[in-house]
Amino acid sequence: MYIANAGLFVKDLEGARKFFEDYFGAKLAFEYNEEENKYYSYIMDLGDGARIELMTKPEIVDTPKDPNRTGFAHVAIRVPSREKLNEVIDRFHENGYHFFYEPSSREGNGECRVVTFEDIVLEVSYKDTEPALRMANVGIFVKDLEGARKFFEDYFGATLAFEYNEEDNKYYSYIMNVGDGAKLELMTKPEIVDQPKEWNRTGIAHMAIRVDSREKLNEVIRRFHENGYHFFYEPKGNEGRECRVVTFEDNILEVAVEAGM
Repeated sequence: MYIANAGLFVKDLEGARKFFEDYFGAKLAFEYNEEENKYYSYIMDLGDGARIELMTKPEIVDTPKDPNRTGFAHVAIRVPSREKLNEVIDRFHENGYHFFYEPSSREGNGECRVVTFEDIVLEVSYKDTEPALRMANVGIFVKDLEGARKFFEDYFGATLAFEYNEEDNKYYSYIMNVGDGAKLELMTKPEIVDQPKEWNRTGIAHMAIRVDSREKLNEVIRRFHENGYHFFYEPKGNEGRECRVVTFEDNILEVAVEAGM
């Protein structure tokens, strides 16, 4: 079981593809399009690890992102060298992107958190213990931190990797292991507001989790129904392999048997 991708709705699909190609050397894995719905997407490989799914459709609106609202907050990407991190930071500055923070030194391990194209927040870092280019985690702001932890433990067997807290800022987080691949970062702070999610707005739209058997997928779907979660779709018969569901605090998850994206 692992995090398979993070899905981003964008207005400029070609621009988003070029961004990830230019900054991170991402490669197009494949396209998935629904011409009848005017839905188009690129699934991009970042190397070793999960993929980024870039999506667009005519009704997508590029609205301002409130940094203090619940929902998917960031995607974290590891780069393979400190030189690559410095290059990315320099280019972010050249393009006038807003930094929440960046390293104080240009040597050793480091991380930046930046508002990038169409206000998507990325964390980009280098750690000498994790040299491969990959998606390191997906971050979700929640009102109920303990409830979010319990959700991922109960449904997917996630385990706590470590906690990261800033007591002076009243910022608390759990970094959860979800099998192989990227981690899930659950975060909260007092100013977070649980606002309704608009499904047709730009930004990080969903996280996709792969489970290792159809039996596990069936179990997850059954429990989603028991809790009254809203389904966009679910498998029809034994051939279907994926569901897309509005879950806790209106966060959208795609859950599928290990295959495809």
